[in-house]
Amino acid sequence: MIRPTVADMPTSPILSLGRTAEGVLASQDVIDLTQGVADWSPPPAVQERLRVIVHEPDAWGYTARAGAPDVRLAIAEDSADLYGAPLTPDHVLVTGGCNQAFCVAVATVAGPGDEVVLFSPFYFNHPSCLRLLGIRPVVQPLLPGGQPCVESLQQAIGSRTRAVVVVTPGNPTGSTISGQALRDLSAMARHHGLLLILDETYRRFAFDDGSRPHDLHSDPDWEGSLVSLLSFSKELAMPGQRVGALLAAPAFVEQAVKVLDAISVCAPRYGQEAVAAGLKASGAWMEERRRLVSNRRESLVDALSSHPGGFSVESAGGFFAWVSHPFQDRSDVEICGRLAEVVGLSVLPGSAFALGETGCIRLSYASLPAERAMLVAERLARFAQRNRRSEAGR
Repeated sequence: MIRPTVADMPTSPILSLGRTAEGVLASQDVIDLTQGVADWSPPPAVQERLRVIVHEPDAWGYTARAGAPDVRLAIAEDSADLYGAPLTPDHVLVTGGCNQAFCVAVATVAGPGDEVVLFSPFYFNHPSCLRLLGIRPVVQPLLPGGQPCVESLQQAIGSRTRAVVVVTPGNPTGSTISGQALRDLSAMARHHGLLLILDETYRRFAFDDGSRPHDLHSDPDWEGSLVSLLSFSKELAMPGQRVGALLAAPAFVEQAVKVLDAISVCAPRYGQEAVAAGLKASGAWMEERRRLVSNRRESLVDALSSHPGGFSVESAGGFFAWVSHPFQDRSDVEICGRLAEVVGLSVLPGSAFALGETGCIRLSYASLPAERAMLVAERLARFAQRNRRSEAGR
């Protein structure tokens, strides 16, 4: 009865591996670094809007399919300021989270038998969505440091290729793709008539100095080949409200609305209203959170700079650190399970973001207070020491 494509899909690593530490002794202080979720509440403007809207008479109906007009305007104005580019509400399609924005964007340009290029390590929901749509993921490796190889991409493009997907800052690597690499990718996509899909879930946290994520929207020809995906789960700390958006040419938005209408009609009204309120009044609040995440990243990278137990940070940014482990003869999944069981450190295996073993684990530090970063390092060192003692005793 179950469609084979669904039966063969892996369970989300957040569900299958993120709770490995549930069975440890109650006395164990578990540090959960599995999920890219912050530990702070939404800004006051968001909370106030959600308190008020339930009492309004029109709060229970659909919004316009592409998003409530004031919400699209707020997103356009905020993004225009962030990118330094002329963006209008017609460039905005509001979706039920960034995952839905990705699925809508892909389904607008590709179908069964087509191909979409992903860079590995990739965000695990992307290949799952592609396979559900009957689209073949074509996986290209990222270079050391998490940058794409534009030259190898050229060889991966075929007659059925419809889009190239880039996550920046990366999930899981945390790497922010350089401006030049993005411009090269954009030019290549335009040359081949492809769509460049930028998943910018962590765009607010790309640079420590708060500089612009990129300048692609300033290119007068950007509308022909670029779609940016946004997430307000991260920017406004409201993941449960499920609000994302895509920025694209008005002609693309007009067609993508048909896909969204077939999936969910429109994004949830409450979340949309909260986003509009938050973007209009929470600039200082978002800047404070950017600095907080930057501080937490710096603290964790510093704590791991001595390579405790042989663990080493390969890259870090956004909400994540991509860390190599010293047990290359053992699977990433096994290492993560043992980390939770032995030292109460819950992380995700790199193989959840790739087609095979990576020798790495992903740590999310968004909810890790800076003063606990050294505790993570100590647990990694203790884990390695115990494993070496165990191996020596065999």
